[in-house]
Amino acid sequence: MIRVSQNLNDLIVPSLAVSLLLWIFLTLFFSLWPNEAYGALERFGEVKTESVYNPKPLEGDVLLPMPCGLSMAFRLVAIRVKGRLRDMETRFGNDDDNSKPFLDRHHPVYLGSPIGLNDLPPALRQAASPAVKDVSTDQVYLIGKYEVTNAQWQAMSGSACAALDQESAKPKTAVSWYDVLDFSAKYTDWLLKNHPDLLPTITPDNLGVVRLPTEEEWEYAARGGHETPTDWLRSEPFFPLQKEDSKPREYGLFQDNKYPPETKPGNIGRWLPNPLGLFDTAGNVNEMTISSFKMTVPGRLHGSAGGFVSKGGSFMDEYEAVLPGRRQETAFVYAEGPVSANNLGFRLAVSADNTLGQARLSELKSEWEKMGGYSQTVPLANNQKVAALTDSADPLIKIDSLLASAQDEASKEALERLRAEMKDFNVIVARQNEAAVNSNCRSLVYAVYSIYNSETRRKVAAVMLENQKKDIKLLNDALKSADRNTRNQLEDLIPKYKKLLANAQAQLEGFETALDKQFEYYSTLLTNISRYEPKIVDMIMPLIRQDIKGNDHYSQSMRLSFQQVNLDIGKLRAGQEDKITLESIIKNADF
Repeated sequence: MIRVSQNLNDLIVPSLAVSLLLWIFLTLFFSLWPNEAYGALERFGEVKTESVYNPKPLEGDVLLPMPCGLSMAFRLVAIRVKGRLRDMETRFGNDDDNSKPFLDRHHPVYLGSPIGLNDLPPALRQAASPAVKDVSTDQVYLIGKYEVTNAQWQAMSGSACAALDQESAKPKTAVSWYDVLDFSAKYTDWLLKNHPDLLPTITPDNLGVVRLPTEEEWEYAARGGHETPTDWLRSEPFFPLQKEDSKPREYGLFQDNKYPPETKPGNIGRWLPNPLGLFDTAGNVNEMTISSFKMTVPGRLHGSAGGFVSKGGSFMDEYEAVLPGRRQETAFVYAEGPVSANNLGFRLAVSADNTLGQARLSELKSEWEKMGGYSQTVPLANNQKVAALTDSADPLIKIDSLLASAQDEASKEALERLRAEMKDFNVIVARQNEAAVNSNCRSLVYAVYSIYNSETRRKVAAVMLENQKKDIKLLNDALKSADRNTRNQLEDLIPKYKKLLANAQAQLEGFETALDKQFEYYSTLLTNISRYEPKIVDMIMPLIRQDIKGNDHYSQSMRLSFQQVNLDIGKLRAGQEDKITLESIIKNADF
């Protein structure tokens, strides 16, 4: 018994030491490389069906079914425009690498979608609604939440459903652009046959389609879409990080010397999502788009179309190559055949056709006629009453009146051409007015924010001034009863405090002057707003509001500023300009 007990002790002590070492190793492993650690553990566990198509469920996910009991997860992307014929103007690309400026320098982008929220079937609209609860838009599209996986590719192959394994949740690679077009066509056809009620419906003969995203759709979504402020979209290289103190490498798989080197793609959803809820837009695998590659030249894209655009970089690249604005041209074919690679994959989008179907054409024609102010859907007939012509009348009214009285065909044709040109001019002017209102309203919000900031600093200066006065009074009181030595010291000290008092007084007066000037500027901006049609202002203001994101102090102050502007615009329309004062703005602030 003594021998056995001794042997057990020999075993127990080393076991405790090994356990301690193992615990230390695992703690370091999980703290330094958490995603890799959990990914490693997952490889030893059972492969769940959800892990191959939606391993990280989020509120606002839209799931479309697939064969073999699978699904494909999408996120709704809202484009910040009102009206079907409008588009969103922004700037994409990068300017931080001048060695190849013809690849991806900043260039203007115009983004739109044929689908509106009301075109989504009720089930999809309800599922997606949390993602756009604070968004004002008439145009949306769906984009894949993840890269398409091996399991999803296999499900559309037409063969028997395959058992899931450790490769099933990895992105599908080593397929060509043409293969992906075929895959998206098969998936669209399968949905049309099995779940047509889950596709967007613009008109009975214009249903939604599943396809590769355009370059603009991909980059807008990868930058965070409607969840990213407009200024950030245009200027910042990476999307806003969603976790405090996180680093870009926590949002995707790419080469980083602080992490173990990567030699192959990782499972979808292992990293953090971008603001829109998309995973793996930075790294893992390059992603195909449906767009042909065009070089960038100053101010625009070049006219020549080459290979296709791939975006996002891969596990083989470093940080600079996985930025959303990076553009890579990939050839469609090489001499040996269509191009494919083990670091090239894809995600899908859901959209529709722009103009197909008579009902769609009628809708677009009606909206076109409403754009740019007055217009008639058809020229006035001779027997119709013609509006009185005045110098202030819309030129289209005058042209329509002339058309109504024109006798010969040549005159009618000339007037109709003139009418079309004038209509285009009106639309351009209307767009310029919208841009001016947008700039003016944003300046109003920033002006109120500046007033709040100056008032805060004025209050601090006022407190400092009062403290200086109290200090001088204390010194003077002490002077009355001080001995000679102390008296000499106090007499030397009091002038210095008086100088500080004078500085505090000047600072306070400076802030008071600044407040007066800021309010004067604010009043001028409000007067400018009154020159535009209220409907333009009412269209622009919600777009500005949804651009103010975050719960930090700055965002909260900006929301408060926006509310003040809204309040004062209401006063202006009600003829209550006298109630818009500096005091009324300051009173509503939450200091």
